[in-house]
Amino acid sequence: MRDASQGLRGRPAVEAILDAAARRHMAELPLLNATMSVLWSQDLGRLMCKRLGRPPAIELIGAVLKDAAALGAPMADADPELLAEMLWGVYMAALRRTIRENLDLEALRGLVRDQVEVLLTGATRN
Repeated sequence: MRDASQGLRGRPAVEAILDAAARRHMAELPLLNATMSVLWSQDLGRLMCKRLGRPPAIELIGAVLKDAAALGAPMADADPELLAEMLWGVYMAALRRTIRENLDLEALRGLVRDQVEVLLTGATRN
């Protein structure tokens, strides 16, 4: 994911990170499905979360957003860490929908791209 965003800034970098995640997850859907099931179980979920820690994608997206904010990008007023968490949440929701509706990679990428655009366009502090 880090390589995918190299040389990019702002929204294109965020989209590249999420696109790389989508390609990876679509290639490993059974493993992802099993992992998500464990995460939702009461006892194993807590253990798994401690073991996995924060997804690296959130850290990468947060760094991209901090960089964009420093350059005065439109989302400069938003909290980059909160926005990174929200973007990852949007991605995970799209991935769950992809699994549930048996969508392909291109459909997942389109869902994520559209949702990222809405979130980043409206990402300003009131």
